Amino acid sequence: MREDGDVAGLAVNLAARVEQAAKDGSTYVSSTVRDLLLGGNQSFEDRGEHALKGIAGAWRLYELAG
Repeated sequence: MREDGDVAGLAVNLAARVEQAAKDGSTYVSSTVRDLLLGGNQSFEDRGEHALKGIAGAWRLYELAG
C-alpha cells in the first residue's frame, strides 16, 4: 500500500489484466485463484491461455460459472 492509500504490486496488476481479458458480464480468475477455491461451491470453465500485458508468460484463465 502506498502512502497515498493506493494499492500496487504484481497481484493488483494481474487482477486488472485478468479483468480486461474477461468478456462483458463474466468473471475470469487465474489458475491460482481457481486452485484456492477448489472444493467449494464454485465451478469454473477453462478459457485457455492468455498473454497479459506487462506480465511475463502465458496465464491460464477460468470463467466463474453460475
